Amino acid sequence: MLIAVGYAANAQSTVNLSQHPRVNTHRQSFWSEVNLFGKLSKDKKWQYQIDLQYRRMADADYIKGGQHNNIFAQPYQQVFRPWIHYWAIPGALRFSLSPIGYWLTYTPEDEGALNPTPTTPKGSTGSTVFPEFRTCPQVTLVQSFGRVQVSQRFRYEFRWIGNKHVASHSLDDYTYGYSFYPNDIGQGFGSSHQGRLRWQCRMMVPLTKKNITQNTLYLNAWNELFIAMGKHVGYNKMLNQNRVVGLLGYMLPSKYPIKLELGVTYQTLFYYNIGAVPTDPSSNFGKQNVEYNTAYTVYLIFDDFHSFVKKKDKKVAMPEDK
Repeated sequence: MLIAVGYAANAQSTVNLSQHPRVNTHRQSFWSEVNLFGKLSKDKKWQYQIDLQYRRMADADYIKGGQHNNIFAQPYQQVFRPWIHYWAIPGALRFSLSPIGYWLTYTPEDEGALNPTPTTPKGSTGSTVFPEFRTCPQVTLVQSFGRVQVSQRFRYEFRWIGNKHVASHSLDDYTYGYSFYPNDIGQGFGSSHQGRLRWQCRMMVPLTKKNITQNTLYLNAWNELFIAMGKHVGYNKMLNQNRVVGLLGYMLPSKYPIKLELGVTYQTLFYYNIGAVPTDPSSNFGKQNVEYNTAYTVYLIFDDFHSFVKKKDKKVAMPEDK
């Protein structure tokens, strides 16, 4: 978290656009996620997980007159993603697969010019929206050092990115963009497909007890690097993003195992050439751009979701996935 605060301070510094080779911009956001976990087999080697995400964001600091401090100002993302997990070595080695996940992503009103659609010319204002589907195989390695649990997660994302359309901010937004071609990501058949490798290193530390049980405060922190891959990704755009996350967690003293985590995600996005925006047409943003996003983050985690409708079994602690 200290690293994130330090980065945020640097991101706010003034940049001379005419001399500096890179434009550093900043944004604030709100990210929320609900994780539902449960067992599929009595020995708990087979498990399921469902992720539900909802995100909103403020205007980026390069938008003149924008809502820079209102983290709920603009819609950003909605996500539904199921998982199947298999613990080859319980508590130490896990193989996972998300067969299909769904993303719906918006751009803010004054940033529509940076994301032209097939029906709107470059330079137009207005919010845009596009769908995305992902299939994700994953491997997780877990080690414990006293009360400290360290895990490394390796995930590959097969991404099918739909066409951008003008957003209506209604149920119609869920019906847009499913032709997946043509779009502005690449040229030729398959230009809507990208790959991405994600490497996460995470640490969980109980603070008030030796283990994370009911009525326990704990620290959950990680760093995750994103590398874009595939023939439709330029070699100079392979470095996609990085996330530094620090969360303070609490397992509620409730009948069912429920955890609440609050903290900050510091996201570094490598946007490259974003072009000029209508609110500041005199400035040249056509450089190697980096956006620093401070996202105030909330997780709600149900460790044994099936226990809400079935007789509760004795729980064996397993690390959750995010």
